[in-house]
Amino acid sequence: MSTVKRSNSSEQRMNSGVKRERMAGSGIRARSVERSSVRVATEVKLSGLQSPGLSPYTERVHLIAVALTAGALAAAPPSRVVVLAFDGVDAGIVQSMMTAGRLPNLSALAARGGFSPLTPPVPPQTPVSWTSFSTGLDPGGHQIFDFLKRNPSDMTPTFAVAQDREVPFLLGRKTPAAAAAAVAAILLVPGAVFAGRRRRIAAAAFFLFAAGAAAAAFAAASAWLPATRPSIESNRRGTTFWSESTARPATVMRMPVTFPPESFRGGRLLSGLGVPDLSGRIGKPAYYTSDPFFSPREGNDFSIEIVRLESNVGRQRTRIVGPPGQAFGRKGAIELPMSLSVSSSRDRLSIEAGDSRLTLSAGQWSDWTSLAFRVNPLITVHGYARFLVETIAPEIALYVSPIQFDPERLPPGFDISAPSHYAKDLLRRFGRYKTMGWAIYTWSIQSGTLSEPAFLQDVAQTVTQDRRMLASLVAEKRRLLVYYFEFPDRIAHVFWRFRDPEHPAYDAALAAQYGDAVEKSYETMDAIVGETARALPSDAALLVLSDHGFATWRRSVNYDSWLVDQGYLVLKGNARRQNLEALFSRGAFWEAVDWSKSRAYAMGLGDVYVNLRGREKDGIVSPGADYERLRKDLTRGLLELTDPKTGERAVSRVFKREDVYQRYDPRLIPDLIVANLPGYRVSWQASLGVPTGSVFEDNRDVWSGDHCSLDPDLVRGVFFASRPFSTSRVPGITDATALLFLLPAGASPPAAKPERPASTAESERQADLARLRSRIASLEAHLAESRRRQATLSEELSRLDLQLAIAAGEKELLARLREDYAARLAEIGVERKSAEEAGKKSRRNLLARARVIHRFGRFGYLRILLEAKDVPAFVESVSRLDSLARRDARLLTEHRGSQTRLEASLSRERALKAETDRLYAKSGAEERRIASLRTERENLLARQRTLSDTQRREVATLSDKATRLEGLLERLSQRPEEPVGPAGGIRPWKGVLDWPARGTLSETFGRHRHPKFDAWTQSNGISLALPAATPVRAVFAGKAVYAQWLAEYGNLVIVDHGDGVFTLYAWLQAITVRSGAYVPAGSTIGLVGTGPGKDEPGLYFEVRDRQKATDPVAWLR
Repeated sequence: MSTVKRSNSSEQRMNSGVKRERMAGSGIRARSVERSSVRVATEVKLSGLQSPGLSPYTERVHLIAVALTAGALAAAPPSRVVVLAFDGVDAGIVQSMMTAGRLPNLSALAARGGFSPLTPPVPPQTPVSWTSFSTGLDPGGHQIFDFLKRNPSDMTPTFAVAQDREVPFLLGRKTPAAAAAAVAAILLVPGAVFAGRRRRIAAAAFFLFAAGAAAAAFAAASAWLPATRPSIESNRRGTTFWSESTARPATVMRMPVTFPPESFRGGRLLSGLGVPDLSGRIGKPAYYTSDPFFSPREGNDFSIEIVRLESNVGRQRTRIVGPPGQAFGRKGAIELPMSLSVSSSRDRLSIEAGDSRLTLSAGQWSDWTSLAFRVNPLITVHGYARFLVETIAPEIALYVSPIQFDPERLPPGFDISAPSHYAKDLLRRFGRYKTMGWAIYTWSIQSGTLSEPAFLQDVAQTVTQDRRMLASLVAEKRRLLVYYFEFPDRIAHVFWRFRDPEHPAYDAALAAQYGDAVEKSYETMDAIVGETARALPSDAALLVLSDHGFATWRRSVNYDSWLVDQGYLVLKGNARRQNLEALFSRGAFWEAVDWSKSRAYAMGLGDVYVNLRGREKDGIVSPGADYERLRKDLTRGLLELTDPKTGERAVSRVFKREDVYQRYDPRLIPDLIVANLPGYRVSWQASLGVPTGSVFEDNRDVWSGDHCSLDPDLVRGVFFASRPFSTSRVPGITDATALLFLLPAGASPPAAKPERPASTAESERQADLARLRSRIASLEAHLAESRRRQATLSEELSRLDLQLAIAAGEKELLARLREDYAARLAEIGVERKSAEEAGKKSRRNLLARARVIHRFGRFGYLRILLEAKDVPAFVESVSRLDSLARRDARLLTEHRGSQTRLEASLSRERALKAETDRLYAKSGAEERRIASLRTERENLLARQRTLSDTQRREVATLSDKATRLEGLLERLSQRPEEPVGPAGGIRPWKGVLDWPARGTLSETFGRHRHPKFDAWTQSNGISLALPAATPVRAVFAGKAVYAQWLAEYGNLVIVDHGDGVFTLYAWLQAITVRSGAYVPAGSTIGLVGTGPGKDEPGLYFEVRDRQKATDPVAWLR
């Protein structure tokens, strides 16, 4: 496949494709769909199926038409739409907090409209997921598939969001000459005036002065103005939803992957993730310390600028590192001198940096402080930063935030908003704000240069500024407002360790202070939602969503180390540790790898690449069978990868790129994408392609929660809407894009211009055929979905009915095509007859001319010229002969044209006749196929009638099974109450319990169709697909009150947790606890086995609350 190229044309937009990820299942659909045709169309679009040939935009617009005829959406189209995009809000935590009454505004929004978990794409990373939401494309289509990508020519990692490039500064290399010419032109005017007045001496002086000034301007421009300047080009492909409509004024604030900003009609945009700080990094702070023993955590992987101070008292000079000097011909960075003075009482620190002066106490943040980095007399780069004095005594610890670009004085050609002045307008309205895309300083707290209280203070300041902006923008009453908040994600990343007692970085003392930091951030989100909802009129629509959820990160996994252990990646020396600075400065990577012997390598957050011949610089794996065999071997090995410390599997699924992306660039997109189970994530060094020796290691970092390399089904975000919607299954984030498109009034797609005008009759025929093909495609989509489900007799019957409907539709289509071909044959016949008549006429004219020429003889024309008696007669003869020659040429051209048209008509006629014959043959085959399907359907109905008695017996057996378990639980619940678990019981832990084992959810709680018969049964628990002998752990402490075989459940353990709550673990291969024994939380109570009547190993798990079956998922995190 050729590299996907960026285009903003409507034709390429209409041709781009969207494929829903398979794990996302179906999406969102409007409620109260009345008409059957509308219902079918809605189901086809929103069940994750796609009609062939429809682009994302076309699908969305089709969805608008459907939804606007349906229920509440049709009743009152919203006057405005506000989208609040919160990063990293986990569906499980939200659901448990809503149940506890801690999110009243979100609960009210859900009651007013609806709520659903939201499945992110593969992989579930911030830039990947939000770009899918912005464009409606999967990552293969928009090409933002990770934070990092590699160049196949050298495998060097770079940022996937954007790439650096050089562009001319002003006029490029012509700038010095242009500056000299401008100066000379200005100064030569007075000289010309003096010359005109015959003041020769003054004129000569001015001319000499102009020449000298021009030479000086040329020299200054050559020395101080660079020929080129660094620029950034976005790697995102596709078109954002806010720019596709020309009739909807929009404001978009801080959305990721919107840098550099793109202008769109009537719109305003402030760029988000992707905007660098003044140093060109994603957020590089500085830390000044006099402590000689200070060392940043984890080897300073995030490349914080550490500056050692010589003393902890008195006055001393140091510097602030600013923008890189390479663009200005200077080595290193541009620096700003700074002096620090400690007061004699050692309770105040005075700071002088350029023209800025401030004095701070320990623990005090400064306001935004201007910093001007003078490159040369002509160029100064302006920014601002905040200072935090963490300590003064006994040692100085001064933190300087990443330096933000000053919107008032941005470098030429560097825009962070569209239009370019919008960032400056915001500054004048709201004061200084963070312009950097990754606005919250996670790298600082991770490296140990920012404490927990200081981090939360900065978060509060950032969020307060955003809330002020949001409130003001909501009051502007623009038709569409999209506002992005990053703080829930950033807080979860670094504070998760305090909510997970099993995390290697857990600190009980700090957990007492910050254990609910994540929940508090969700309460802040809820308050923002409430403020916005109250400010909107009743006819406005409010949507709230997040791009992914969260999970704990206890253990790091290094796929490059595993590849080395398995012999897929061969080293020729020791791999060197890397950091972010090496990434930005294009450091040397992969130096220790012997590519002539290596077959695979890993980089990014779960990306595995084959060292493919013809793609990688030193590729050795042949495309085709060798490539597929290697991918199969890698997949099998990764799925079996087990942590020796815990005995748990680290990998949930391994995705092939073609299975999750409809379109992709095969040179860019990874060959395999590895998804982790909760508790595991790709290590930092592995993301940079460094094999560290150990496949697994404890994650003792502050960065303790994550989602980036996890299975998307296990880290779902949230979706709320103020208007009703329903979900057949958990929707994907691109389904949220689709729903957004059906809300704003005035959205309409740009019409694609036809290549040539078509007659009305032909247009109607083509439209009719297109509708018929669309109907067949919809039926085929339903058939494909039916085949994916586990077959039952009823579903088999439905499949046959669908096939019959498809066959009937194809038969009708063939008939219509025959009619169409007959009409086209008639048209071609008319064209052929016209061409034949024209050919006959031109042939007659040519024959007449040929007879005349023959009569004149071989030298007839020459004789006419020689017979002229004088010059005027000669000229007249030449003119007459020229006219005859032109006429002859015209006759020949007309004849050839008529012959060409005739041949073309005959060729089209023959082709259509052959196609018509083929259609007649196909129609006969279709008739036979329909007859065969009808016979198969009759046989199936007979089989269904024969099996009805067996079905009733099977359902009765299931009922007996449930009755036996109910009786057992009733007896157990009648025992005298006794303390069996920790004080407070299990109820306060609802929603945060660990899963009994990590596996794939194969059956959910509630009603299901029986796998063999067309009957509904009630599942009182959930089923997990797991490898045999996987340890099963108690979700909470309690007493094992039953530990033995029970018919239909196999080996069964029931644990009493007190206060009427029991958990049940069935289908066990072995039981490892005795009845009556105390069971600690997390202890192994058995091993996974294969239940009675089951074909595959797994675990059946129930939660009973006072004998009533409840959904176990609601109790688990």
